[in-house]
Amino acid sequence: MSRVDDPVRVQFPLTSDEDGWPPVSAEWLAATKAGDDAYAIDSIPIFATGIALGDVVDVEPDDQGQLIVGHIARRSGNSTYRVAPLAEAIEPNPALAPFVRRLADIGCSTAGYENMMLAVNVPQGKVPAAYAIFEEGVAAGVWDFEEGFCFSVEA
Repeated sequence: MSRVDDPVRVQFPLTSDEDGWPPVSAEWLAATKAGDDAYAIDSIPIFATGIALGDVVDVEPDDQGQLIVGHIARRSGNSTYRVAPLAEAIEPNPALAPFVRRLADIGCSTAGYENMMLAVNVPQGKVPAAYAIFEEGVAAGVWDFEEGFCFSVEA
């Protein structure tokens, strides 16, 4: 028997571009019940855009009972960025480690994808500091980065 606060997985359907990115048709994220058809996202989105850790989403079950994300019900204040190392995989990569450590020092957390990409959760109010670190990594030739979702007061 499951409890109301037991984690579940919610699905974000994705569409690949002409280059086949992202390499998956859907991203499954851990979530916890936050209301009648609402769930709080408990994992950092790697491919899904427009969403961040802690956001609350409304879902609808499909024909198989899978929970499909409909829309964002409430923002957490977090932002999501993705970084891709230019020369080597994420682990071990001595050039990448100092930048990741600096992100952690300002409160960011990360999730990796097949040792070739890192999703970064940036807490509210930390985007300018994190963005500076992302740009320093680009200038140093360590990585490229992109925004998955940037929280703003207007969002």
